[in-house]
Amino acid sequence: MRRSGNITLRANYTLQFANGSGSDPNTAANLINQGFGNIRFTNPLNFDQRHQIQAAVDYRFGGKVSGRPYTGPKIREIDILADAGASLVVQAGSGKPYNKRDIRNDYLIGSINGSRMPWSNTINIRFDKDMKFQIGGKGDDGDKKDVYLNVYFDISNILNTANVRGVHSWTGNPDDDGYLHHADSQTAIENQYDEAAYRNYYAMYINYPWNYSRPRTILMGAMINF
Repeated sequence: MRRSGNITLRANYTLQFANGSGSDPNTAANLINQGFGNIRFTNPLNFDQRHQIQAAVDYRFGGKVSGRPYTGPKIREIDILADAGASLVVQAGSGKPYNKRDIRNDYLIGSINGSRMPWSNTINIRFDKDMKFQIGGKGDDGDKKDVYLNVYFDISNILNTANVRGVHSWTGNPDDDGYLHHADSQTAIENQYDEAAYRNYYAMYINYPWNYSRPRTILMGAMINF
């Protein structure tokens, strides 16, 4: 929706089918080395995110920079929120594919990239204000030049959601590969010098931080255009 008063709305939905015989240049070589030289079928690629949804709302006051009338609060006739606004963006997406494997022999379960990670969602918000200055006016030409300053406060992932970006192929979980709970592993674990310490450190090691999206991030800054 185009700006109506101070508000703008926007929503997008993307449906994607990304299929192929390989997600990267090494896939074909690996398949040939394993005896699959003649591939005549396709599978979901690693980046095949089937559903993507994005909705954004922007609320912004007018002012001298935008050229729209100001309708916000005032303090002693000063337009304190002139050319200031906030943008809220909500993003959601279905999970990307991965190869599910049997913990006993590491054999593929089902088809290549036949399993899916969970959905993810992120909410971001940004506050900013535009200002206009003039510099110059001295020297040979004496012309003043307009300078535009944008000051912003940006919060990404405001709910600090731990979206899953990667999983272990044996379990489909980001923080557990199944080794500590599998029956065939118990004897080796019990023979460790300190079983409790081993379990604790292994659980920390296997919970890779890159299996999750970035945590809440707060940025403050300014941009100058001239």
